[in-house]
Amino acid sequence: MGDARIFLSDEVGGPLVLRAWGDEAVVYDEMTGDTHFLATRAMAIVRLLQEGECLLAELDGRLGEVRDGPARQDELPASFRLPEPGKGVSTGELVDNLVEIGLVVTERPA
Repeated sequence: MGDARIFLSDEVGGPLVLRAWGDEAVVYDEMTGDTHFLATRAMAIVRLLQEGECLLAELDGRLGEVRDGPARQDELPASFRLPEPGKGVSTGELVDNLVEIGLVVTERPA
């Protein structure tokens, strides 16, 4: 699954409103009215995918840039901290969960 492309689903009706409190977050689709409760890393994945699609294999590195890089820290609430890699649920499992709730789509190469 590491070479799978991931991107936001076409079913997302409009702009997403992202809010985080501590290590919990919600994403709200203004057009459809859908609201989803997300873990911190799942929220970060959605935020990254708003910028464009990527390969699943690239996600851990991109999440590390969000966690460690000053360039993006101003975009996240002060209490919003990503865990170290390898701790908690895997990135692949988080993507699978985002697929289940309809926020993300994966596409494997033919």
